[in-house]
Amino acid sequence: MVMAVLQKSTKQIIQTAAKADGIDLQTIAAAIAVLEGRRLSMEASKPLVVNQAEAARLLCVSRFTIRKLVAHGRIRPVQLLDCVRYPISELERLVTP
Repeated sequence: MVMAVLQKSTKQIIQTAAKADGIDLQTIAAAIAVLEGRRLSMEASKPLVVNQAEAARLLCVSRFTIRKLVAHGRIRPVQLLDCVRYPISELERLVTP
C-alpha cells in the first residue's frame, strides 16, 4: 500500500467541510487516516466524555432533553475544570435495556 501524505491545507479543508456538515472529529480523523493509507481504530479514538451538544447528537435528542435527563437523575454529568461533560458510559447505560 502506498502511503499518501496529505498537505496541511488539504487536511484543513477536509476538516472544515466535515465540521460544517456536522461530522464528529473522530470520524474526520479516521477518514483522513484512510486517505493517507494509515489505519486508525475508531474504538481507540473514542472519547471518554462529550459535551452536551454531542451527547444530544449521539442520543438523537435535543440539548433540552439532555438537561431534563440530568434533572431527573437519569444521566450523571461530570465536572472537568469549568466544563460539564457527559461520560459515554452514562449515555450507553441510558440506552441499554
